[in-house]
Amino acid sequence: MWLDFAFQELFGLDERLSEATADLYFDTISEKLRTPEFLPSVLYERFNLEVLATTDSPLDSLDDHKAIRESNWKAKILPTFRPDPVVVLSLRDLPKISRG
Repeated sequence: MWLDFAFQELFGLDERLSEATADLYFDTISEKLRTPEFLPSVLYERFNLEVLATTDSPLDSLDDHKAIRESNWKAKILPTFRPDPVVVLSLRDLPKISRG
């Protein structure tokens, strides 16, 4: 399974993920993600990425994208549009909309 391979290669987790090992996985991954080797910019370079696309709400300010562009990080990070907040309506809003 590719996920087992990824857990082993990235995080050194040799035991298969299960209910019994879930805490070990959580703790190990949480600890590694706090290290400099797991900063987004380092992982971007490590995996030799050319483009990274994010999923953004049309309501997002995209300030993070602006900050990346203004930083020294030369990654190509592209926002993509996720329309859920403007097309998925809650049932409680339906009567207001159907009345026009």
